[in-house]
Amino acid sequence: MRSFCLTVFLCSVALAEPEGTLLSRPNPLAAPAGQRMWKASLLSLAGATALDAASSWGKCEGNSLIAGGGGRFDSRSLSLKSAAIGGLMAFEHFSGKKHPQLYRLFSATNFAVSGGLSAYAVRNFGIAAPSPGYSCR
Repeated sequence: MRSFCLTVFLCSVALAEPEGTLLSRPNPLAAPAGQRMWKASLLSLAGATALDAASSWGKCEGNSLIAGGGGRFDSRSLSLKSAAIGGLMAFEHFSGKKHPQLYRLFSATNFAVSGGLSAYAVRNFGIAAPSPGYSCR
């Protein structure tokens, strides 16, 4: 009960504090402008990549650079696609740390790529997987 009363007292003191003191000080560790949107765009990009991979699994892959055995999308394809997206995210992270004004550009790019990947995923869900003996090459 004492700890509850102490907590209530401290909260009321903090909220009753005059303007321009503790609560209104800028946080030196606050995120730069655009960084929250960039983080949301990373979630969107990761989700769209996962959706595209799920829709492509076992089907003929049009991109010969990531096509696995027999020209299909398989675990090798998923590894390469994930590495490419992870590399893009790492590049954006380190570039954004050095140049925070780039976060908004990165956000727009990530949302655009997410839209494209999602469109491909919708298309891929409409394509039937080939029979097991069929070679896609």
